[in-house]
Amino acid sequence: MPLIALPSAYVSSQQRLPFSVFDAKGNLLLGAGRPLTEGLAQRVNDGQAMYADADEVGPWREFIRQTLRQLSRRPAPTGMPGQVRVVGVNLKSAASMVDTSQGDPVVNARAVVARPTPKQNAGTLVDEGRAIANTLIAALRDSQRLDVDWLTGCVMALAYARELASRAPEVALFLPMQHCAHSYTAYSANHGLLCAVLCERVAHLLDWPEPEIDALTCAAVTMNVGMSQLQDQLAQQSDPLRPEQRRIVDSHADAGARLLEQVGVTDPLWLDIVRLHHSNDLVERQDKEPAARLARLLQLVDRYTAKMSRRKGRVPMSSLAAARDTCVPRQGQPDAMASALLKSLGLYPPGSYVRLASGEIGVVVACGLRADRPRVAVMMGNSGLPLGDPVLRDTSQTGREVAAALSAAEVQVRMAPERLLALV
Repeated sequence: MPLIALPSAYVSSQQRLPFSVFDAKGNLLLGAGRPLTEGLAQRVNDGQAMYADADEVGPWREFIRQTLRQLSRRPAPTGMPGQVRVVGVNLKSAASMVDTSQGDPVVNARAVVARPTPKQNAGTLVDEGRAIANTLIAALRDSQRLDVDWLTGCVMALAYARELASRAPEVALFLPMQHCAHSYTAYSANHGLLCAVLCERVAHLLDWPEPEIDALTCAAVTMNVGMSQLQDQLAQQSDPLRPEQRRIVDSHADAGARLLEQVGVTDPLWLDIVRLHHSNDLVERQDKEPAARLARLLQLVDRYTAKMSRRKGRVPMSSLAAARDTCVPRQGQPDAMASALLKSLGLYPPGSYVRLASGEIGVVVACGLRADRPRVAVMMGNSGLPLGDPVLRDTSQTGREVAAALSAAEVQVRMAPERLLALV
């Protein structure tokens, strides 16, 4: 049996691989299809390689390559399959959107609400979300060694994230939103996942074609590959950018597109979105170029989420402040794309913090039927003291309306996401 070492992009806790895993002597560590344990994942982090049968991995790698090529077909033929699967995961999200209202989106927008689904175990969903993040973190950690294995790790993480969003859209938003709000570790990976989930949500609301959504979400998780390590460093840096850092930031979009081409990405739309996502003229170009339109949405989402994220040298904004700063021009109303972003999330997206009219403080766990009326898990009572257990509040009820949006820095109490999401 010819053994080959597994790239770290494959190795994260709870991930299921379609092949068996062995140690260096050929002893079976894990059967095919079983979730990786934290202990096995830690082996790799500790420098102990894990191995797979080359005869088993080869067909799977080729399947990944074929899937990537299928995603790259442009324009999409009429008979393009509606579902593209990567290691048994549906790459096409089935998330559905409800009708939205007209008028000032900052005041009257209706939030996007997914169709009710059978209640799922919150702990299991949280474990899935963490495994997704770990998969992308492992891939980006190896971004200096770009190859098909690196790209596979990114695509796997995206596939899992989109599939989770189809079953539990609020959870798929809540977890990366919370991570970015409270931690500046592994910022590049978690920010990319959050942007991908948000872009897909908004793009579905805008009724964009599925091939465009595929390219957009792929671009979201890889948009900063030209500076992923620097981006993680900057999140922990309180000093202003040094000249060399500024040069990398200014050139990272073009550099990222070149790196993706070198690793085998052939989709021109995916590459153009990455190349354009930091451009300053997307508003003028969006009606003429599909790539500019998609890049504009990614740019909006990128800026919106970054303003709510924790950085060592910057206090995060509240969701409402970030929305107004990103989507609402100094004069006039948000355009169609900015309005769609606000409508898809509401004014208080899952994972953001609010203070209620009752004086209670909590975190949003689900959107409501209106943009300004989310469902909130209260963690601090009106006395100012933390609660022993979170309490679910419907902010459409009189006396429990949202009184103010809060930044993560203003909230001094936290609870495990499993406990909070179990209320939904």
